[in-house]
Amino acid sequence: MAALSALLVSYHLTGHGLPCLFRALTGYLCPGCGMTRAAVAILGEDFAKAWQYTPLSLTLLPVFAFYLLYIYKTGRYIRKGEEDFKLGESVFLLLIAICFAIARNL
Repeated sequence: MAALSALLVSYHLTGHGLPCLFRALTGYLCPGCGMTRAAVAILGEDFAKAWQYTPLSLTLLPVFAFYLLYIYKTGRYIRKGEEDFKLGESVFLLLIAICFAIARNL
């Protein structure tokens, strides 16, 4: 979470996000291309601009909440060995990202 905060502050101050390695190598937009700009727009309550940067930013807000829960569960599994960690949750998120990447580059 600290890294995300640092990225958003850096983007707000400089206007530059992280370069996309996937786009540099393939020339195609990855599922996350535009997400830094969209996150800044969402924080500024400009949802229309966030949608322009990438529709995934708004459609995945509920999934992002789920993902944060998944990160929490993963950490708890690593630290304490508790058994509520499910591989299917990560596969679901991966499938969403792959489908979006294919659709946005058609």
